[in-house]
Amino acid sequence: MTRTGIALIVCVIALATLAGAAHRTALSDAGQGAPPLTAITGPTTAVRERGWRRLSTQEALDTLWAEHAGTARQHVSPLSVDFDRCVVLAYFEPGSINASGVRVESIDTPERGLRVRYNIVRYQTATFGDKPDAGVPAAPFGFFVIDRYDGPISFEENTQGTIGAPPEWTERWFMRALSAPSQMAEGSRKAEQ
Repeated sequence: MTRTGIALIVCVIALATLAGAAHRTALSDAGQGAPPLTAITGPTTAVRERGWRRLSTQEALDTLWAEHAGTARQHVSPLSVDFDRCVVLAYFEPGSINASGVRVESIDTPERGLRVRYNIVRYQTATFGDKPDAGVPAAPFGFFVIDRYDGPISFEENTQGTIGAPPEWTERWFMRALSAPSQMAEGSRKAEQ
């Protein structure tokens, strides 16, 4: 490859990175919230405790990934994260049905800290005959890399269930300021009411 070709590739990558950062900033400035930097999500996890976690070290991420994958500790996560600039948020919902993953819809900063709005991606099944539809067992999960944030976080779930209807955000979880390399969210006091 020629020097011109290499320079062109470097310029394209730099422009794409800047455009992505500008898009995230524009969404945030418009009050729409920004998406996570990276997401890995799916329908099945081996983690058995429902909820959100914040991970602030590679060791904490590797340990949780091994639990998620149901393997021994030597299993390495597919994510290599710059934890000086980022943190990882992870969500698990074992014991669910008809769910294919978790989607973070937006991340923004209202008056009391970071707010993460998420949606469990669900689908519909049907059974014909006398038996009721039991659905498909699932344990959806998501790992989300976001800009480094050590303060409090609230997690709002889209709780409306009608396709095409506007979202209804309900606070489900709350996380205090970062206090450990791996931190669990608490159930929201609002959600308990």
